[in-house]
Amino acid sequence: METKTSPLADKKYRMRFNQAMREKGVPAKACGSCFVVKGHGEFSVKRGAADGRVSRCRTCVASASRRWVAKNSERKAETNRRWYEENRDRAAETGRRWREENRERKAEYNRQWYEENQERKAETDRRWREENRDRAAENVRRWRAENPEQVAEHHRRRRAAKAAATVTPFTPADLRADWEEYDLYGCFYCGGPAEPLHVDHFYPLNPADEDATPGPHAVDNLVPACETCNTSKGNRDPWAFLSDALAARGVDLDACLAVFDVE
Repeated sequence: METKTSPLADKKYRMRFNQAMREKGVPAKACGSCFVVKGHGEFSVKRGAADGRVSRCRTCVASASRRWVAKNSERKAETNRRWYEENRDRAAETGRRWREENRERKAEYNRQWYEENQERKAETDRRWREENRDRAAENVRRWRAENPEQVAEHHRRRRAAKAAATVTPFTPADLRADWEEYDLYGCFYCGGPAEPLHVDHFYPLNPADEDATPGPHAVDNLVPACETCNTSKGNRDPWAFLSDALAARGVDLDACLAVFDVE
């Protein structure tokens, strides 16, 4: 790497060198700060310049900028604040476009920052909610209205945790895919339409039999049910309730199971 003892440290010599590079058609020049010869891609564009490039390479410009900011942090902060106030729409659009073009990079940055600043994030969120109670409440209300399945699943997981039941993580999409695989489009118990839809734990979280194990909160223990069947079943033994529900439709559950046992 060149140093300031290089002949290129002399401005006149460097200008003649860069002129010679232009005349020979070589897309490179000597930096006016570090005096290293670099390709034009290492220099920002400058209209009107003989070679269309600035005199200092990007690395040197960035280094000088960092030094200036370090010495003038308050001045820089005030300049940024004033520019943002005068260009809110432009700043928002620039930020939106950058995030769209750098989704993975932004997600990784956010994840890493959160891992390193969990307490700071929690305190910032708490303080914001304290200072913006109405806005925070409106945000929660709107999110719940737009995400009913996630809200319902959150409540079911809380119930499962209180019952000390096993919880196997899954998404609403996982549950619907499982039901579609087994053609569960109506109430699991009576066969009627599950409207409004109730998601029932086949083996209840809080079984009536105190010696029974709580049913898990997992995809294979959740079935669609109508409001009547779900409220009627409660925490009863599921097989006893299912037997009664099928009997009301003229189906003998024990006889059906006996057929499968024979096979």
